[in-house]
Amino acid sequence: MDLKQYRSKLIGSKDERAVSPVIGVILMVAITVILAAVIAAFVLDMGSGVESDVQAGATVDSDSTRDTITTSFTTRQSDSTVLEVTYTGNSGTDVGTIVLDEPGSTVTVGNATDGSENSITGGSWGTDPSSSAVTNDGDVITVSVVAVDGDKSTQIMSKEVEL
Repeated sequence: MDLKQYRSKLIGSKDERAVSPVIGVILMVAITVILAAVIAAFVLDMGSGVESDVQAGATVDSDSTRDTITTSFTTRQSDSTVLEVTYTGNSGTDVGTIVLDEPGSTVTVGNATDGSENSITGGSWGTDPSSSAVTNDGDVITVSVVAVDGDKSTQIMSKEVEL
């Protein structure tokens, strides 16, 4: 029995034989590279150094008839998160900085005639605000609220308020 006549059907002609090994080599190299990248990611613990932002919520309300700005600490993600509220006046100088300790804390800064100016509940003065900087109608005060948790901080709000 002569099998030479079946050889070209089983193995292929000279033009067809090189295609399969080249494709096979390319696929093996691709699989090896992908596998090495996955193993390196696990071994080197890539992605573990990513930190999330500090999460907290605050509201800023103004009362132009009383010339006051009230900032409230509404929510937080971690029990150790506090809010640092900074008021900046027209000239770019700080009016004051307040630290609010827990949700429900509020601070009112201004020159209200009913005695409610510069009042704070649930926090402390970082820099005692100057009420004279928030007295005139038409003053523009920038309120910046930063959530702080240990050594991480995230600015969660910056709002210009016109009295």
